[in-house]
Amino acid sequence: MKNLAAVLVLCCSVVAGLSCVTTAAAAEPSKTPGPEKTLRPENPVTGNAAGGVDNPNACGTGLVFDDASAESGLGWVPSVIEGQYVQYYGMVPFGTVETVCICWLRTRADSSIDFDVVFYASQGDSPGLAPFASVPARADDVPSGVTGRFYEVDVSGVQLPPRTPIYIGARWDASRDQFFFICTDETLSTPRVNVFFTDDRANGWGDAFSTSDPIFDDYRASLIRVVASGYAVPAMSPTALGIFALFLALSAAWLGRRRRSATPKETS
Repeated sequence: MKNLAAVLVLCCSVVAGLSCVTTAAAAEPSKTPGPEKTLRPENPVTGNAAGGVDNPNACGTGLVFDDASAESGLGWVPSVIEGQYVQYYGMVPFGTVETVCICWLRTRADSSIDFDVVFYASQGDSPGLAPFASVPARADDVPSGVTGRFYEVDVSGVQLPPRTPIYIGARWDASRDQFFFICTDETLSTPRVNVFFTDDRANGWGDAFSTSDPIFDDYRASLIRVVASGYAVPAMSPTALGIFALFLALSAAWLGRRRRSATPKETS
């Protein structure tokens, strides 16, 4: 088993202007506990409070796994140069993604973040090694505390691979844009949807369902929504294409015989 070096950050509630951030090294799928690290902000408090989203209807017609609450968030410590979180969407029955909405929140003064919306195809039980598409984006005026905001990113033209589970999320440089978090839903009634994570120091992906990291104990879903369009056209192997071509040829021959046999004969 390979240990991941990814470090996750949990954004706790804001009470009277106080915030709490806790980090822990991600554990491998065997659930072997990893060494824990703790960031100590100036005025730490404990416990999460139910947060909200100030534009809960963003991408509401798309694939939505959350209930528009933002009880917590997932981010990276400032030593991470390239951190990623991608949510699992399974095999999406559409051909093209039009818009991705990602909810962001922050706990420091900087209110703008540059990031990439990334798209991965499944390789085994996790995302592949490289995204098949990425779209640069920027979020300005990100709210602080546990009130998040969806940011709509136009990704028109991103084609989805047919019959392949996909993962969609965000990648950013946490050493430059520090203490930003993707909003997460912790409402018990929300069905759990897996999220995968990695950073520039890791040699693979970790995921919320396999890690023993306690920051995922209450995790249900990430506030990442996807609007897609156009039904996917199933891809065919060369063998399948050959069989399909033979079927068309036989069908044409059969129809030709039917037409000839149905033609009335002239009488003299």
